[in-house]
Amino acid sequence: MYADLHLHSTFSDGTNTPLELIELAEDNGIKVIAIADHDTVRGVDEALKLAFYNVRIIPAIEVSTI
Repeated sequence: MYADLHLHSTFSDGTNTPLELIELAEDNGIKVIAIADHDTVRGVDEALKLAFYNVRIIPAIEVSTI
């Protein structure tokens, strides 16, 4: 089983929407992804609504610090 545990969506500095990330994962045989946008979980929230895909979503976040 393959996983990618550090992805960024368009809710942060990524170039793909959460749906596109899920579709890319599914097309490439990746079964688990973590969307770890900067300082937001909006990408995770959107991805979790797409539960009909065969890709498991792990909620993550990349937190900025000073």
